[in-house]
Amino acid sequence: MGYSSIATMMEPLILKNISWVVIVDHYIVDGVVVECTSLFPPQDLSGIKLHESFRNDSTYSKTVTKRIVFDGPKVAALRGKLSNGPYLDRPTRIEAVSALMWGAFVGEENESKKVYRVAAHNVDLRKRLDPPLPQQCIGNIIHTAMAKWPTKVVDYNGLAGKIHESISLINNDYVKHVYADNTDQGLLVQIVKDPSNWSLFGFSSWCKFPFYEVDLGFGKPIWVGTARKLTPRGAFLLDTRDGEGIEAWAGDII
Repeated sequence: MGYSSIATMMEPLILKNISWVVIVDHYIVDGVVVECTSLFPPQDLSGIKLHESFRNDSTYSKTVTKRIVFDGPKVAALRGKLSNGPYLDRPTRIEAVSALMWGAFVGEENESKKVYRVAAHNVDLRKRLDPPLPQQCIGNIIHTAMAKWPTKVVDYNGLAGKIHESISLINNDYVKHVYADNTDQGLLVQIVKDPSNWSLFGFSSWCKFPFYEVDLGFGKPIWVGTARKLTPRGAFLLDTRDGEGIEAWAGDII
């Protein structure tokens, strides 16, 4: 039996990963896509050039992308180890794996003079609005949750708790405050304008997106990955095929 490999490419300034799923699953398969740009007035984000700052990093040209697989039982065990702490009772799969990776990064930075260690998570806003937006909406309907860790001491329950707290803050009222009132992007702007005091690790979670449900007529995929080159301070998180584990794609310096 033969197998086929299908690759797609999208411009992240126009579409994010969930929008790709929407186009493939709803437009190509169902013929339905919803446009919602009227809900988010244009903002002047010319001062936020986060991707450029990463690519201008001297280590970017020496970076390779590595794939780390956490199968379901390992993720469950990790969640158990990070549970019942002072910051969080039980982390989600994403929070637990993110805390583990962020903790390794914080540990490496012990000699750094930077004041804050920050973990950034892109959050899908569709289900966080009231009323929620349909999944068929396309566009960059995301916001970046920023978790700060002010100490050099690594506490994995604490890191998971900070990630959980930053993501939980993004609700309907918060989105209206930031976008409807054209509020400045706060911490993100501070980091870009004055990076000397901030150490940033960026996450983009593709978990729970129905990549494995997309059928273009060849059957559903047996494996989904990314060919994107990552920075040494960034990671993509994807579900394993059974939906229980997580694949982490991270940048590493060679």
